[in-house]
Amino acid sequence: MDPVNVLVSALMVGASQSAGEVAKDLVSTSYAALKALIKRLVAGKKGAADPVATAESKPASRDQVTEAVKQSGAHADQGIVDAAVALLRAADAARPGIEGGIVGQINAAGGKVLVIGTNTGTINM
Repeated sequence: MDPVNVLVSALMVGASQSAGEVAKDLVSTSYAALKALIKRLVAGKKGAADPVATAESKPASRDQVTEAVKQSGAHADQGIVDAAVALLRAADAARPGIEGGIVGQINAAGGKVLVIGTNTGTINM
C-alpha cells in the first residue's frame, strides 16, 4: 500500500467528513490528531507545502492534495501514516465505504502501511 495514497485519502475524508454524530466525534478526533502531526512537520520545513490547508481549500482536488503531500514529505513519516490509517478506519466504521476501499486494501496487506526510506541490498537468483 502506497503511503501517499493512504495519506491523501485520509486528508480528503477528514476534510469533508459527514458521518453520524457518535462516529463523527471519533473521525473528528482522528482528523485533529493527523492535522496536528502534519502541521508540526510542515512548520519545521521552510517553504513546505501544507497538505491540510490544500485538502481543506474549496475546491481541492485529489491531485492538488497529492502534490502537497509529496512536497511536504508527510508520506515519509511513519507516525503521520499511522494516524492516517487510524482516521480511515474510524471513517470506515462510521460510514462503510466512505474511504473508497482503502481500509480493505490495508487489511489485505497485513493491516499496516509501512514507510520505506531506502531499500538497499542484493538479490541473488
